[in-house]
Amino acid sequence: MSAGGQPLYRRLIGEADYGRLPALIRRMHEVDGVVTARGRASVSRPGGWLARRCAGLLGMPPAGDDLPALVTFSRTGEAEILRRQYGDATLTTVQQEGAGADAGHLLEKFGPVSLVIKLCASEAALGFDIVRARMFGLPLPRSFWPRLAAREFVEGDWYRFQVAIGLPLIGPLVRYEGRLQVVDDS
Repeated sequence: MSAGGQPLYRRLIGEADYGRLPALIRRMHEVDGVVTARGRASVSRPGGWLARRCAGLLGMPPAGDDLPALVTFSRTGEAEILRRQYGDATLTTVQQEGAGADAGHLLEKFGPVSLVIKLCASEAALGFDIVRARMFGLPLPRSFWPRLAAREFVEGDWYRFQVAIGLPLIGPLVRYEGRLQVVDDS
């Protein structure tokens, strides 16, 4: 387990609020080794050429509808590696607890970008709110932070996710959404 004997998300959200989340969301984030989920996803790149170029530089997957999805959370020390495969494209990020002023928040790194994220749990969903952003380790002014609308929720027997990312002055970069079922949580 992570520091304190608890999985990363449970520790960051707090026991009481974590317990409010739907069971399927909790199962996805009970990482003490590897959690693998399969399903279907769609990816769109709604912006213009500059937005598509930025999305590509950040490693975002190309557009596609009803793609096979394979998502794997694996724990390595205090970090979790989140590997999302949509069709033939893979997006990998590193998640861990922030340090110092970022303690108690999720730190997610992809490419040169690090996002400090507050996890917001309810009976219906898990939300993600950016509280700080860095590029190449340097803090970005709020006006340059990426725009993020992201949530996880349950629909029927499916774990569902919706993520939209954009940049100021450039506009929407990528939107991906889909449904998954855990196939292995060893």
